[in-house]
Amino acid sequence: MRIKKLGQQQSIHCASTTDHASSYPYQAVAVIETYENSTRFRVSLLIARITGSFWQNSHLKRWNSSSSGFYPRTKTSVKESTKFPVIRTNLLDMQQKKFHIFDKTRYIVDLEEDPSLQSVLLCRPPHFGKSTVIDMLRRYHGSVYKKTLQETFQGLYVSDRNIQKIVPPSRWLVLDFNFSHIGGHDDDAVQCFYSAILDGLENFWELHQTQLELPPCPFIGETPGPWSNVNAAFNVTFDLVWSYLHENGKNSFEGVYVLVDDYDGAPNQFLLRHAYNDVAWNSTPLATAMENFWGLLEQKFAEDIIGRTFITGVTPVTLDPMFAKNISFNPVFSGLCGLTKEEVMDVMDSLGVDSNTWIKPLTKYTNGYHFSQAVQVEPVFNTRTCLTALRKICQNDLVASEEVFRYPAYLVPEGLLEIVASNSDVIHQLAKAVEIQDHSFTPIEYEDNNFYFHNVRLSDLNHGYNHTILKFLVYYGVLSFDPHEPTKFLRIPNHAVATQVVSSSTEWGGLHATELTHALRELDDPMNVVRVLDMYRGMLATDEFKDRLHHDEKEHADVLFSILFNNTLSRPEHEYTVTKVSGLH
Repeated sequence: MRIKKLGQQQSIHCASTTDHASSYPYQAVAVIETYENSTRFRVSLLIARITGSFWQNSHLKRWNSSSSGFYPRTKTSVKESTKFPVIRTNLLDMQQKKFHIFDKTRYIVDLEEDPSLQSVLLCRPPHFGKSTVIDMLRRYHGSVYKKTLQETFQGLYVSDRNIQKIVPPSRWLVLDFNFSHIGGHDDDAVQCFYSAILDGLENFWELHQTQLELPPCPFIGETPGPWSNVNAAFNVTFDLVWSYLHENGKNSFEGVYVLVDDYDGAPNQFLLRHAYNDVAWNSTPLATAMENFWGLLEQKFAEDIIGRTFITGVTPVTLDPMFAKNISFNPVFSGLCGLTKEEVMDVMDSLGVDSNTWIKPLTKYTNGYHFSQAVQVEPVFNTRTCLTALRKICQNDLVASEEVFRYPAYLVPEGLLEIVASNSDVIHQLAKAVEIQDHSFTPIEYEDNNFYFHNVRLSDLNHGYNHTILKFLVYYGVLSFDPHEPTKFLRIPNHAVATQVVSSSTEWGGLHATELTHALRELDDPMNVVRVLDMYRGMLATDEFKDRLHHDEKEHADVLFSILFNNTLSRPEHEYTVTKVSGLH
């Protein structure tokens, strides 16, 4: 990797990432000083309310698409396989090793048939299989993969000759960029970003050198240096491609198809580490460098050298909506990432798992992601969470469900919860959202005219708007559009997410939240009300209410009353008298 050539400091910066199995390694490990005192009690109250309502009703049935009658099962083209499905980004390797493959190739046709989708952005929460989609497009459209096309897509939807007449394969010169390893936002991060661009250009040059009759790559092995070096490498590559296409016409190739995976890796770290409180993203060196990169792509797109772009990420925070159309909540592509019930049932049947027994708990804990705002679609399962549970079931089909669904720590980024904790209104909405209503989580109503989800910016967080935070929660998968009324309501997708909100907030909230949660879960004895009130009094005495939170005496009283007396875990057996101490508010 070029990263190794950048020197010690830059290498550390670029190497501070892991694979998709452990995204967001920069999540805060200590409470940020600015918010530590002002939010601790608020998080404690949230934990108490969530813990009481959620654990009280955790035995109730979650919304299940199988009982709604909306979505009949359809025939699948996934071929029989002999190995358990895995999350990998190489379809050819999965075919050769006979892993079960979830067939998403019909979306290749959907992308091609809509002329407005020449440049698109697809956002999904982490661990939904975005990189696998990138590999699918790469291997179907890429001219250099023509020899392995049949083997790669054997048994899948696009292996049909009639489908290939609609969307001819192997007609594009594919240029790949992967920005998942970019961290930080300073000059070192810029060098890492430039290195990733040069890696993509070098790989393109190497793969297409024979096809395009290219000379030896002139910038191979070079350190990135200033933007002018990257710009020069970019231009010399595209000048040669343009010359070839000009001489040979589109009968040879359609043009360049640009694939960008995890375009927003660095902006997401910027968000989760709260750097936006100290510096505006647009004023950082990395933001300028990324703007230059997207400007180059737009230029080549306008010159008709680039004909297609497909970009993946978690949020649309830094991408110009005029360059790429956001299809994240387009109902046509709601099932592109994640697993449908049909796919989960099929893989359980092929693995010999009792699908009728396990589909209900799998739905309860890993389903519920509704990636359509305008109309009802079939909710999907979180790919990694579902497959992790299935693997445990295959290893021991008699295992207890609570062992199968141990809640993974990656579902809700810790830094995101800290952002939520700074807004008391959103906290109250989440506390309400984890309560059970009509056998499912309580929906959060939103105003459609204030919630244009396709457009959200990091700068909006500085204003602390409720709707901005809710948008981020939707993109990260903490909330999803309500499967019954997606134009009006948001909803926590499943019990795994709800539990992760509780446990992550407890860990972030520190000692007070931990003690309070422990008290609420003591089922053998009534909750120690005096202990809770002592904690409250102690925080008042140390002035732990300040900064961005809004609270008055009535609000405190209402929340405390809910914790102490509307919580079945407390089971108060005595009468308590609380006397207000003079001078405290």
